[in-house]
Amino acid sequence: MPMENISLELKLSLPCLLIGSALFLISFAEPHWLKIDVPLATAYMGLWKRCGGTAEFPEMEICSKCGSDQSGWLTGVQVLECICLSAMVAAVALTFRLLFKQEKMFSLLASAAGISSGLLGLTGAIVFASEESEDGSLGWAFYLNIVGDLLIGAGGGVLMVHAHRV
Repeated sequence: MPMENISLELKLSLPCLLIGSALFLISFAEPHWLKIDVPLATAYMGLWKRCGGTAEFPEMEICSKCGSDQSGWLTGVQVLECICLSAMVAAVALTFRLLFKQEKMFSLLASAAGISSGLLGLTGAIVFASEESEDGSLGWAFYLNIVGDLLIGAGGGVLMVHAHRV
């Protein structure tokens, strides 16, 4: 489809969704959501694993999965972020569908998926920050998640405008 036939809203929302999705996916997989400085080493954790060095060998990094000993709030954050990921994939897929055939129903669904994804991701990040920020400093992957969630939500918001024009 030629670019001149694509609405301005789609031209704005698709880059927001794609860049936001890339940032979200990087942050989703990285264990750098929280950085904890301990004597002679630095430890960090993400949604899925914890890593750090030992006092005897600070240059050697040891990682372990977040498992059955984790807090209930961390499981809740993982669930929120997984639902966010599913909604994000739906928003991107539906937006690509809109490039070829613009229908109000698909535009509304893509918008709802994008906005929901952004809100769920931000909710998960807020819970993570409120529970873990006392133990250390929030890491770069946490902030990458925030930016990704905001971009995905913004892309969904622009799609809402598109849905009202279709």
